[in-house]
Formats: sequence, structure tokens, C-alpha cells
Amino acid sequence: MDIIWNVSTLERVTDTGYVFEAGCKCTATETVSDKTVHGTTLISAEFTAPIGPDFIPFENLTEEDVLTWVFAEIGEDLKLKKEQVATNRLNNAIAALNPPTQEGVPWEG
Repeated sequence: MDIIWNVSTLERVTDTGYVFEAGCKCTATETVSDKTVHGTTLISAEFTAPIGPDFIPFENLTEEDVLTWVFAEIGEDLKLKKEQVATNRLNNAIAALNPPTQEGVPWEG
């Protein structure tokens, strides 16, 4: 199983390029019987730090930069909880591939 974090959107101040909010997606992925199955959860993080000497212009930001900010803002506990939610959703999706019970009769295809 893989856990992948992505930044899906950023909100910024137009004049300065200061990013004040990031929308992120946490996805748990696993391949089961040649099918890729996903479980996903979303989170939003707001940033209130003033623009200082470490300011990175919007056009120079990388996804890694923003994820570093997001993880610092939400903390390790919430990050792990979100990863667990994605994992639980993945496990539910995997279970749905092979349901424990089924309906039907053998003579109707």
C-alpha cells in the first residue's frame, strides 16, 4: 500500500503571491488482482505567518514546499489520522471487490 499526498489547490493574495490556504488530498493506493484501488480524504490548511525573509514567490513554490507547510500546520497526529481515514476507505473499497455474500441464481447469467 502507498500513501500519497497531493496539493489540489492554493489560495493566495494576488498582489503579493502570499499563499494563505492549501487544499490537499491524501490517497491510499493498492493493486489488487491487477486493479488499482484507492481510498481518499481531503484536508485544508490555513497559514497565518507574515511574509518574511523565507518568503517563496508563488511562481517558485513546489508541491514539496507546500506539503511541508501543511504538515507543520496540521501536526503529526492529524496527518496520521488522515492517512488512517484514507487507509480505511481503501480497505472498504478492497472489501467491496469481493463481497462476503451475493445474490442470484446460477441459471441466470
